[in-house]
Amino acid sequence: MNRYRIAGLSGGNKNLGLNRNKSERVLTVGRIILLTFLFLLLTLFFLVYVFLNYYVPADNPADIDFGDEFLHDIDIDWDTADPDNPPAPNANAAPVNERDKDCYNFLILGKDVTGTNTDVMMIVMLNVRENTLSILNLPRDTYVTTKNYSGKINGVYNRGRLNAVNSGNTKEESQKAGIEYLKAMIKYTLGIEIKYHAFMDLTGFKALVKAVGGVDMTVPRDMYYSDPDQNLLINLKKGWQHLDENQAEQLVRYRAGYADADIGRIRTQQIFIAALMKKIMKFDIENIKNIYEIGSKYLITNVSLPNAIYFATKVLNVKMEDMRTHTMPGNWIPSVLRYQLYKKETVEIINKYYNPYKNAIPESSFNIYDKDLLNFNGYKPDFDTDGKTLASLVQ
Repeated sequence: MNRYRIAGLSGGNKNLGLNRNKSERVLTVGRIILLTFLFLLLTLFFLVYVFLNYYVPADNPADIDFGDEFLHDIDIDWDTADPDNPPAPNANAAPVNERDKDCYNFLILGKDVTGTNTDVMMIVMLNVRENTLSILNLPRDTYVTTKNYSGKINGVYNRGRLNAVNSGNTKEESQKAGIEYLKAMIKYTLGIEIKYHAFMDLTGFKALVKAVGGVDMTVPRDMYYSDPDQNLLINLKKGWQHLDENQAEQLVRYRAGYADADIGRIRTQQIFIAALMKKIMKFDIENIKNIYEIGSKYLITNVSLPNAIYFATKVLNVKMEDMRTHTMPGNWIPSVLRYQLYKKETVEIINKYYNPYKNAIPESSFNIYDKDLLNFNGYKPDFDTDGKTLASLVQ
């Protein structure tokens, strides 16, 4: 009896051992899968951490070389009259003002579908060290002048584009040349070199508004304007409302009824930007997907995809109260039908909020024509050089 009990027990132990070995094999495979998943997850977190904390957006040499190539044919009055034969370096010259590695600036441009002028122009400064974002609106009628060009700033892009077209370049090359020409004019006038740009027409703008589900804001006044030649009808009522993509287009294009024309339109556009940013800043996977698709389809830009991801993540870290908007300080001169800048206030705003360099930009680097302003007997408005935060504009 003992033999059978022992044998039975022995047989039971043998079966248990087999089961234990099977369990150990199953657990071992499960552990491997779990450890692999954890390793991949930690690697992903590590890569994201490294990307957000150590990745530095690099310039695209092809874009910069492309711009320089076209700038040789542009009649901007550079530091030297002949960029192909510059003078010998001056040993006593002041050191070059180096760029701040934490400051990134962008030129945002918009135009209508059929037009050739840039009716929306904004300089954006992103400071990733201080988590701030500043948006500077350039009035379309701003007067700029160089040795060989004088006119409103909204015609500068088209001037550069036509220069390239007349030199036998393709449509895409000519568009990029126009953007580089405008960047060059801004550098000459305001002393700042702009690295990145994004250019979108009204079709892309409407697609963006549609992608985020429209915008909620208070329309500041009744807006009515009809222009059959442009197939344009603006008909909005004053008050709080939800704007779809077509109504948003009407809002940002309306300017006829403002006493100060384009400046009034810019004030309304700034409120719209605040409302749009409020929608965009909501972390929504579907929103991000739609915005990416629209950008890929409609944007002309020199921002690479890795850089775009980097900038987007940094912007999401900026609070609405740390986003600020300005309008270039100046006045409309009726006698010459143009908007001219006040130099003192312009220098102050640029240096405080839009300076991409380590040191202040000297006033001598600003080429601002203000002679008509000196003889203008009209009212000089007070300018708040600190602008307004988007948090104060959003409703």
